[in-house]
Amino acid sequence: MLAKAITQKKAYTTAEDLVDYVTEPDQERANELFSEASLSSDARTLLDYAARDGVVEAGTSARLQALDLMDPLDPQQKRLITKLFDHTVAQVRASGAAAEHPLYHVVVTWQPGERPSAAQAREAVAHALAAVGLKNAAAMWVIHRDTEHHHVHTVALKYDIDTLKYLGPPKNDFLRLDKAMREIELAQGWAHSPGPYEVRNGRIVRSHERREKLSSPEATVERATGLPGIAAFAQAHGLVAKM
Repeated sequence: MLAKAITQKKAYTTAEDLVDYVTEPDQERANELFSEASLSSDARTLLDYAARDGVVEAGTSARLQALDLMDPLDPQQKRLITKLFDHTVAQVRASGAAAEHPLYHVVVTWQPGERPSAAQAREAVAHALAAVGLKNAAAMWVIHRDTEHHHVHTVALKYDIDTLKYLGPPKNDFLRLDKAMREIELAQGWAHSPGPYEVRNGRIVRSHERREKLSSPEATVERATGLPGIAAFAQAHGLVAKM
């Protein structure tokens, strides 16, 4: 499993764009999140792959469920979730905090052939959020199952909706997310993916192997989508990656 936090390029004005992108991905919204200008043709293929339809299941965190906000795919509930996020951010800013990037967007991806149930996906989301301090955050998630890489998009509010206190993530969120993936793999029985942490003899340890850096086009797309890069995608689909 892989987990990637995705930084939005656009300044935050409303939660609507990101919530819409997560629940109803399309090419136009993908283009708003990152630029195609410097990408190779294979990178454009991956761009299209990341922007396709395919949302079939969704859910919310306990904090939203307590407010009877259960289904972010329901238009009315999605609107209420967006309004709650925006209202909280407005309060945080009124208190003096800049809150330039108040939403945390993270994608958890399974390996080809792995088919997590809705319950397993929900558990994975909860575990990943807890790993970066967002256990009690207002959050929503959706599952995409239309490719060989089943994956979950999660959008969490970084600030507590009642106290307005900053919850997370910490600066080392990448390492915490990667360790959380190994923990979920062990708990749910998935194959282990490479990363800063690895499993040895049933124990999670920090790997000291250097990972090869991604070339610019692949790195751009991976950061933007949170999905496996061009090399993995090209190999699976018979494409020639121009690195």
